[in-house]
Amino acid sequence: MGEYLEEHEDELMESVRIAEELPVAQTQGVAVSLDGVNVRLNTPGSKKGRPTERPKDEASMSRETASCYKNAMAGVVSFYGEVPPGKPGKTSVKAAANRRGPRRLAGHVTARMPEDKFPTFRENIETEIRSTMERLPPDVTKILLNDGGTNLWNYADGNPLYDDFEKIVDFHHVLDHVSSGAEGIFGKGTAEGKVWYRKMEGTLLSYEDGADRVIRSLEYYLNGYEYKESSWELIEGCLTFMRNNVHQMEYKRFRDNGWPIGSGPVEGACKNIVKKRMCQSGQRWGLRGGQAVLSLRAIVKSNRWTAFWNAYKQHASSTRLTQST
Repeated sequence: MGEYLEEHEDELMESVRIAEELPVAQTQGVAVSLDGVNVRLNTPGSKKGRPTERPKDEASMSRETASCYKNAMAGVVSFYGEVPPGKPGKTSVKAAANRRGPRRLAGHVTARMPEDKFPTFRENIETEIRSTMERLPPDVTKILLNDGGTNLWNYADGNPLYDDFEKIVDFHHVLDHVSSGAEGIFGKGTAEGKVWYRKMEGTLLSYEDGADRVIRSLEYYLNGYEYKESSWELIEGCLTFMRNNVHQMEYKRFRDNGWPIGSGPVEGACKNIVKKRMCQSGQRWGLRGGQAVLSLRAIVKSNRWTAFWNAYKQHASSTRLTQST
């Protein structure tokens, strides 16, 4: 089944898209998120991680390099509706941090095994995006929502497809860096660090210039005090990340417009479609067999199995009929 899908993917998935119903009336925004996840391949490669500390014989060393980890890719096109009603009268910084995002209505997943520069993945996700937007009203907001990976943003910035997308860095990824900054300034697990972290979280959500305010606070602590080298590196790393991505951290504007700010759907796809199935103990994958698994799991997790099965039966039947005549 997976090999048949790989050979006839364009025709089968186009039939699936035609047959399925999209939540057109309820959709106010469409968010595209991309991410990579390591998969262990049954092909030779360099071993990652700590160097070997104990002497090993030649046979054991060859087993270590008989497989390698490379990045598979996952992409999700998510449909978002209105923001669910919350409690009125909440205007504090703390309330801003707890404010609810828009309701996610549906999502379609694309997943590919590792390949150099991911041409097949890019083609597949771009086809999914174009097909989706053709079926939605032109005023639907288009959003690109990724983590801070440079390669992902370089790909998007150089692609005209995303020129009219609202672009934002995943909020929770930013908070990971803010947490590292708090650890560098105040020490790991300190009460002062937790207070500062929560304040910066609320600042990002409550102010138009929230990212600039966080940067100024980091600069104040970095320049006003002395730190040991490891702490200085944590603060400097957070500050560099914030400076490099400040133009894509308009979280208050996104929340005010009822747009998503978290890339949870693609994080979930990496976990549930790739990691959960393909990274169990002792597993090593070939590209062809792994792709068969990923393609079918993506269809199931996108709630497209019935439409795909019907398209497959019709396509296989017509193919056999053509071959027989």
